[in-house]
Amino acid sequence: MNIAFSSDDHYAPYLSVSILSILKNNLESEICFYILDFGIKKNNKKIIESIAHKYNKNIQFIPIKKDEFTNFPITINYISPATYARLNIAEYIPNIDKLLYIDVDTVTNGSLKELWNTDISQHALAACKDFFIEIDQPKYKSKIGLENYCYFNAGVILINMNRWRK
Repeated sequence: MNIAFSSDDHYAPYLSVSILSILKNNLESEICFYILDFGIKKNNKKIIESIAHKYNKNIQFIPIKKDEFTNFPITINYISPATYARLNIAEYIPNIDKLLYIDVDTVTNGSLKELWNTDISQHALAACKDFFIEIDQPKYKSKIGLENYCYFNAGVILINMNRWRK
C-alpha cells in the first residue's frame, strides 16, 4: 500500500498518531508512507520515522514549498496550502500507480486492505460524498463554482495515479 499525508509541523503529532493507527491495524501489509512536508521540524521527522521503522515500513518526506499555493482561495477557514497539495500529488510522487491519501486527523481502527483493493482502474479516484456540503450547505457549492458537481470528502481518497496524471 502506498499511503500519503500532507502536514506541517503543527500537525506532526496528529500525523504520528494517524500513522501509528494504520500500522497497528495493518501489520501484515506492505506499506510505504509519503509525507507531503510543509515544514515538519527535524525532531518531529525523527519521531515519525522511528514509528514507521519500528514496524519495518518505509517513509519518505517530500518537501513542498508553501508559496506554490499562495494564490489558491481560502473558501473555508480550516483550508491551508497543505489541503491543495493533493492536487499535485502525482507530480510529487511520480513512480506509483495507486495511492491512498489520508488526512492527518484520521484514526484507522481496522484493516485498509478492502479499501486498498477497491478496483478503480476505470476512475481517477474513489471518495465519499460529503453530505454536509451536499445537503446542508448547497450555497457553498455555488460559491466555489461546483453547483453541477458532486462534492466529496477529500480526507480519504483512493487515487488511480495514472488517470490522475491524465
